[in-house]
Amino acid sequence: MKERPLPADDSPRSLDSLLPLETGTVLQMVEDPDLPSSYLAALGFVPGRAVTVMQHGPGGRILVVGVDGAKYALSIEVSRRILVKS
Repeated sequence: MKERPLPADDSPRSLDSLLPLETGTVLQMVEDPDLPSSYLAALGFVPGRAVTVMQHGPGGRILVVGVDGAKYALSIEVSRRILVKS
């Protein structure tokens, strides 16, 4: 898996850029007509909420994250729509 450089400041970054066991605060969702932000909000991905990357799945295509005591497996495509600050 190719490593991405981390931002030098506290600028927004996608959820998939967090390292395992790193926690970020949700800032916003990038809109996508195929997956409404309301769906992610119903799971707990709302601005101001803490989210922790538990692990990067095999092949780098899945991200296991924790939010509000629940764990979810998100595709990398979906996790890139969730912007966080660390």
